[in-house]
Amino acid sequence: MKVTFEIHYVAGNSEELCLVSCNDGKRWTMKRGDGGWWHVTVDVKRAFAYRYCCVQPNVVRWEEGEAHSLVLHQGCNRLRFVDAWHEVDEQNCYTEPVAASLVPEDRVEVEPKPGFALLMLRANGIEPGLQLAVCGDNGYLGYWQPDDALSMTSAGNGLWVAQFPLHQGEKVEYKFVLRNLKTGVILWERGENRIVCGSLTACEATVVRDILLRLEL
Repeated sequence: MKVTFEIHYVAGNSEELCLVSCNDGKRWTMKRGDGGWWHVTVDVKRAFAYRYCCVQPNVVRWEEGEAHSLVLHQGCNRLRFVDAWHEVDEQNCYTEPVAASLVPEDRVEVEPKPGFALLMLRANGIEPGLQLAVCGDNGYLGYWQPDDALSMTSAGNGLWVAQFPLHQGEKVEYKFVLRNLKTGVILWERGENRIVCGSLTACEATVVRDILLRLEL
């Protein structure tokens, strides 16, 4: 299956980003895009484990923590995977950043649909009675009204998922919110809005994996 991997990483002119297979060590040099985004499209088998590294003159810098992994599904011919670099950032991580970055990656158990965005979030410590949701600037995400936000589903082991239609070339801004189902209190994520953009082809599914929830629990 053709899988396009995208990741945001600010690198100097003399640096390049690479995707490396954990199965056989094969390395693909990624193409530099606008705004610090990198991408590469490769043929992968159903189960695939991989890591990112930044290659500088005489130095290779690897991500922290465990390798990424995914399991491909037969219902989708093309997949676009928007990843997050594994690194603890104390200024932007508000809940269990060390634990969140060191736990093994979950496999994609929810089948992504062509023309949809599947959001995957690592959020440990969500107690019973609390509900994670996605609130954003389109109708599926409630037009920034948290009472109408898209609820996320727990996939176990601290992984939460939500899926919504994402049109070709569409840009959606969103944040994760935490609802108290008993009191109705809403907690918003800190920091800038997250952004997901629809792929250039309607047949692709988009998976966005975030490893840190910017929220104090």
